[in-house]
Amino acid sequence: MDNSASGNKLVRVGVAQPAGPDGPLASDTDLQRITATVAKNIARMCGLIGRAGAAGVDILCLPEDVCNLAQIAARGEDEACFRSAVQRSAVPSMESLRGSAKASGMYVVGAAFLPDGEAIHNTAFLIGPDGRTVGQYHKTHLPPSEDRFLTAGTAYPVFETPLGRVGMLICWDLMFPETTRLLALNGAQLVFCPTLGFDFGGEHMGEMRIRVRAFDNALHIATATLASPKGDGTGRSCIVGPQGEILADTGHRPDHIVWADLDPSQRSPDSAGSEPNTCADMWERWAQSRRPATYGGLA
Repeated sequence: MDNSASGNKLVRVGVAQPAGPDGPLASDTDLQRITATVAKNIARMCGLIGRAGAAGVDILCLPEDVCNLAQIAARGEDEACFRSAVQRSAVPSMESLRGSAKASGMYVVGAAFLPDGEAIHNTAFLIGPDGRTVGQYHKTHLPPSEDRFLTAGTAYPVFETPLGRVGMLICWDLMFPETTRLLALNGAQLVFCPTLGFDFGGEHMGEMRIRVRAFDNALHIATATLASPKGDGTGRSCIVGPQGEILADTGHRPDHIVWADLDPSQRSPDSAGSEPNTCADMWERWAQSRRPATYGGLA
């Protein structure tokens, strides 16, 4: 599919919004039952990947914590159970997701607790249509429910793909404007944010936050989260364009997928309009006007 305006190929970006997880992981300590519950939840994710592939999606964003182990992490006193659950679930879960991405011939983004030697990171992953991992990002901002057991990341990588330059954030990261700006400075065109909490500060603030992040950095952002099984809570997985416009929105519907056909290279037009020094787009204007030497107070 060609964008008649720019001649660039449009990319079909999708977000998947599963229903909340199966099983009482908030209280279960039996590792065999936990492993079985994780397998059921991963099967749901793989089903959504298959549906997105059938719809012609090129790259699909899943929510944070695809294994649904955050409830165990929140039990701060039970580190041994959490670590064992991660060790048991990480490899088979990722193998299932890679297999589904390959079968559907598309890129898949999501996030899971993954071991790295003795450390465990909340890790966003980018899987390619060949089923291989293209890149990973370790969540840099850990809320209190995670910082007891997890190791925070320190970098904001951007990955070159045939679809465009992809950056990733996870949930709490999006609360901080610096994270999206660093990805933009590193060249990102598409930013994916798997999350469990779109609505920090209320749903209106969640929507405002993602729209402003996209506009201020002249890029596309897609975020995916969970919905209540009854469709009466959380939700609002969405795709936002570089002018802060909502291109697709799941609302509160569980087990739902939406997508948008977009040009990753598109940026918001220069708002200066007819000024003699009009720039090519807003990102160029911001890049020319930035004064990093005055930003030392941020650090």
